[in-house]
Amino acid sequence: MKFTTKSLSELLSDADIFVDGDWIESKDQDPSGDVRLIQLADIGDGSYIDKSDRYLTSDTAKRLKCTFLKKGDILLARMPDPLGRACIFPGDTKKAVTVVDVCIIRVNEEKICARWLMYALNSSDVRNQIASFATGTTRSRVSRGNLGKVVIPVVPLERQRIIADILDKADAIRTKRREALALLDGLAQSIFFEMFGDLFTNSNGYPVSPLGKVCDVRDGTHDSPAYVSEGYPLVTSKNLKDGVIDLMGANYISEFDYNDINRRSKVDIGDILMPMIGTIGNPVMVKDEPNFAIKNMALIKFKPSSPSAEFVFHFLNGNCFDRLVANKNKGGTQKFLALGEIRGLPLPIPPADAQLEFSRRIKALTHARQKFMGAAQVLENLFASLQYRAFQGEL
Repeated sequence: MKFTTKSLSELLSDADIFVDGDWIESKDQDPSGDVRLIQLADIGDGSYIDKSDRYLTSDTAKRLKCTFLKKGDILLARMPDPLGRACIFPGDTKKAVTVVDVCIIRVNEEKICARWLMYALNSSDVRNQIASFATGTTRSRVSRGNLGKVVIPVVPLERQRIIADILDKADAIRTKRREALALLDGLAQSIFFEMFGDLFTNSNGYPVSPLGKVCDVRDGTHDSPAYVSEGYPLVTSKNLKDGVIDLMGANYISEFDYNDINRRSKVDIGDILMPMIGTIGNPVMVKDEPNFAIKNMALIKFKPSSPSAEFVFHFLNGNCFDRLVANKNKGGTQKFLALGEIRGLPLPIPPADAQLEFSRRIKALTHARQKFMGAAQVLENLFASLQYRAFQGEL
């Protein structure tokens, strides 16, 4: 099918709404408010995440002349990650508004299918156009004016609905796969609790030792070496994502600084990395040959006499560790955990045979997860192909 093309501004020339969200400062917010404040964290790539927990009162929203959201609105993030991601607002139990860096689109339903437009905005071609209009160095964003310039291939309304239905079905399959993957991820902690009980209360009465006594606990640099265009990655907490080390966006340091940092904190396969500043916890086990240095990061190495790495990893990744950290800060959010505090963490130590059995189960679970992830990636690729074909006139 041959498409005509229109800029987003032309396409939305008679839309009910095409505006930015509202400028709402911290002083305007109220935890007991009756209006939900939708934030960038709620905007997923094709799906609404429902993650934030911010509110304001109706009186404040009216005073600020906020735009109230409606079920079916398209919400588009003007900041990464990724830039330009869009989703459909499913509605909320409360009235809702959104922040200024989220664009609100309420289509004229007699001419435009909102789901079709969301998929079009999330397509690779449009996403690349949006990226080309981005401004800013430290905080990349795209203006609504520039959003209006992106060009979208347009088909009649009935064809839009057919394309949206096809992509909805494909998206539902990959969503179920993601949900199943999340259940697998939660299964590891369930096995941990089943085998070892509540380690915060140490309900099984295991002997307790400070983490730093049974493991070699170090830290990376806390200095800020000069960054270079080419060199060795400097890994910080932002590079630890979903249990893996992601070097995307890492800063680079010289060979001299790399060697200087690694004299005392060289990372090896089998070590555990854990942020010490900001989001405490979120550990990652190093599985590939590392070629980086670390900053503001705890480095946990294992001796022959240490507990199993899988046991320690799941201890640091679980509810027990979270409660220990919160307890150190009287239940608040801990923004910094000193090396001495990490070394002093009380680690209940189960019998070696129980740790060995736990490691065996986790390795079997990891193998199943890898196979599952492979199948999930096939579905992601299939969806991307369908989406591409849909907006090339091939679907």
